[in-house]
Amino acid sequence: MLLMMLFTLLTLLLATHLLLYPAWMGWLARRVPLQEPPGRQTGQQPADLTVVIPCFNEARELAFKLDNLLQQHYPSDRWRIELILDGCTDASAEVAAGFERRFKQQGIEFTLHNHGSNRGKIHRLNQHLQRLKQQRQLVVLSDCSALLAHDALSRISRAFMDDRLGALCGRYVHGTDSRLAGHWARLNRNRQGEAMLGAVMGATGALMALRLALIQPLPPGCVNDDFELVMQVLRRGYRSDFEPQLRAVDIAPRANENLFGQRARIAAGNLAQLPSLLSTLPSLCFAARVAAIAGKGLRAVLPLLLPLWLIAGLGGALLLSQSVGVASLLAVSGVLAIAYASLRPKSRVGNLFRAVAGACTGAWCQLVGVRVGWRQRPHEDFQPVGVKRVKRGIDLLVSVLALILVLPLFPLIALAIKLDSPGSVLYRQMRVGARYSDRSELFYVTKFRSMTSDAEQAGARWAKPGDARVTRVGRLLRASRLDELPQLFQVLKGEMSIVGPRPERPQFCGILERQLPYYLERTYELRPGLTGLAQVNQSGDTSIDDVKNKLLFDHAYAASLGGLKSYLAMEAQILMRTLWVVVSAKGH
Repeated sequence: MLLMMLFTLLTLLLATHLLLYPAWMGWLARRVPLQEPPGRQTGQQPADLTVVIPCFNEARELAFKLDNLLQQHYPSDRWRIELILDGCTDASAEVAAGFERRFKQQGIEFTLHNHGSNRGKIHRLNQHLQRLKQQRQLVVLSDCSALLAHDALSRISRAFMDDRLGALCGRYVHGTDSRLAGHWARLNRNRQGEAMLGAVMGATGALMALRLALIQPLPPGCVNDDFELVMQVLRRGYRSDFEPQLRAVDIAPRANENLFGQRARIAAGNLAQLPSLLSTLPSLCFAARVAAIAGKGLRAVLPLLLPLWLIAGLGGALLLSQSVGVASLLAVSGVLAIAYASLRPKSRVGNLFRAVAGACTGAWCQLVGVRVGWRQRPHEDFQPVGVKRVKRGIDLLVSVLALILVLPLFPLIALAIKLDSPGSVLYRQMRVGARYSDRSELFYVTKFRSMTSDAEQAGARWAKPGDARVTRVGRLLRASRLDELPQLFQVLKGEMSIVGPRPERPQFCGILERQLPYYLERTYELRPGLTGLAQVNQSGDTSIDDVKNKLLFDHAYAASLGGLKSYLAMEAQILMRTLWVVVSAKGH
C-alpha cells in the first residue's frame, strides 16, 4: 500500500513537470502576440550600458565577439566594454589589444582587465560588478561565444525604461550544435510563459541585462551565476523579463564535446540552485511560485524522481499481482521491450528508453557533483568541492523522500503531544551551526516537544537517564528519533545536514571548548546533522565524558570527507544504522 502511494505521488510530480507545466507556459506564451518594446519617449536619452565579457582561453571566439559588437547600432558615447581576461594562456590578450584601437576610433570606451591568474568566473564577476555599481546603472553580461543582433543594446535600453524591471534575458540559440536545440527551444518557450507572470526563472550567460543596484556578491560556491543573479533581482521585489526578439547565437564549436558532459553540467547546476530558488519563493506572487516549483524546482530533482518512479511502479505491480505468472509476464515483457528498443532505437519504445536512460544518467551526474560552466579553483579546505556537492545532493534527496513518507505522521504526533501534556507541539531552541574562519552561524533548531513546557525554567542542563522532565509521549519520540522530524525542513533550507555533528547550545559551547581542545572545530565548514556517527554510536549527552567520546566520532566523520569514496562509504553506514535505530527504537 505504501509503495503504491509513493508511486501515485511520484506520478503526479512527474506529470506536473513534464506535461502540465510546459502546457501552461505554452498557453501563457500564446496569450499576448509578440510585440516590440515601447519606443523611447521624446526627450529620453538612451541608457548608459556597460557590456561585461568574461573570458578564459577563448581567443577565436573573442575575435568574432568583438567584431560583432563593433556592428551595434547604439550611440557610441552611451555604452562601453569591460573585457575580463581571467588568467588566459592563449592569444586572448593579443586579440583584445588589436580590437582596442578599433573601438576607440569609433568613440567607444574599451577597458581591458588582463588578470595574470585564473580565479574563476564567480570571483571575477564579484570583483568587477561591485566596482561598476559605483559608476553605472545597467550592465549587460555576454559570453565570448555569443553573437548579438545589431539592435540588441537598443532593445535592452528600451526595455529598462520600465523602472520595475530588474533583469532581462534574451532568446538563446545554438548556431553550431543541434543536439541541444530541442532543450533550448523548450526553455525559451517556458521563459516566455514565465515572463507573463513577471518572474523569469533564470537567464543565460550568453546575454542578460541587469540593474546593478540590485546585485550582491555571489556566494563562492555558486554554480549557475546567471540563475543566481536573476534570483537576487526577484528577491528585491523587481521583475525579470524575457525578450524573444533579443537573440544570442552561440558559435562555439562543440561537435567534439561529450553530450554526457553537457548533461552532467546542466543536471548538477539544477540541483545546486535549488536552495536559492526556495529562498526566492516568498518574494513571488502565487502563480509565479507555482510555476517556479513546477518548473525549476521539480526539474532539479527530476533525474532522481524518475528512477524511483520506475522502481515503485514495478514493485507495486509485483506486489498487487500476487501471482508468479503475472510477475514473470512483466519481467519477460520488460526484457522484450528493451530488446525491441535496442533493435529499433528510433521507434517510440526506443525514444522512451532513451529518455529513461538520460534521466538516470542525470541522476548519477547530480550525485557525483559535476559542476557547470567555467573551470574554478578548488576551495582550500579539507573538503573537495565534489564531496560538498554530493553531500548537499544527498541532503536534498533524503529529506524530500523522508518528508513524503513521514508527513502523514505529523498530525498524529501533534495530537499525541497535546493530549499527553499542556504546551506547544513544537519546541525551538538556539543552536550553533557551521563555523567558518570569520563567523559562527546560529539557528533555531525545531523539534517535536518531548519534555514538559517548563523543562528549562531553571536553566539549560543535560538530560539524565529517567529524566522526570521527559513526557510519556516524549520517551517514545526520543527512542524512535521521531522528535527530530521537523528538522527535515531545516535540511531543505540549508541550516542543517542529514548527517553531521550534533548541534549544541551556545551556552554549552564555551564551557566545552575550555575543557575539550578542538571542540569547536567539530563543525568547521560542516553543518550539524539530524544524525551522525556520534549519534548512532552513543546515546544523548549526560556528562562531559559523553561529549568527549562523541567528539572523537565527530572528528572521525570529518576525516572521511577528504575523499568522495571514503565519504560515501561513511554516509551509507551512518544512514543504515540510523534506520535501524529508528525501527528498533534504540534512540536516546
